[in-house]
Amino acid sequence: TFDVLFQGMKDGGPTFNELADGLGKLLPVAQLANVPINELVASLQVMVRAGLPAETAISDLTKIISKIDTAKAQTALAGLGIQSKDLADLFTQVGAKGLNLNEILNIGLADKRSVAGLAALTAGAGGLRDEMDKLAASTGASATAFAKLSETPKEKIDRLSASFQVLETNVGAAAARSGGFF
Repeated sequence: TFDVLFQGMKDGGPTFNELADGLGKLLPVAQLANVPINELVASLQVMVRAGLPAETAISDLTKIISKIDTAKAQTALAGLGIQSKDLADLFTQVGAKGLNLNEILNIGLADKRSVAGLAALTAGAGGLRDEMDKLAASTGASATAFAKLSETPKEKIDRLSASFQVLETNVGAAAARSGGFF
């Protein structure tokens, strides 16, 4: 999960601080709707890259997911020939219909406050699938980044300094055990 969040942030999605501030409401809704973390992170990344502030993207996605299974939305989607529980597929199909904002609002997945998020997702649905593929292959992304950070000159100096502190402590302990004769 951490690798997925890290990769999404690296690709232009919300930062860890932004996620920490907003995931409290999104995660329970996504869990009830059986939306995998890859789809959440990819959706947020597409929305943020489309220009929505992270807080708005998280709020909009929460509203959209909570409305997917409503009778109004299911009836409107079925009327358009769209039947999918997969977010990327759903957004791709809605985007392919070429609907204007009023028609998107009539589906019932968004209200006037969250329609910008839905518009970003339907317009960027191709990017959503690409991002989901990248997230699926992101295992080890955070470890690789941390490994690169650990090889910076500052990190090397910090490790050397820590080694000297350990050496100083060990020499002091050895001197104390030998009665000061070292």
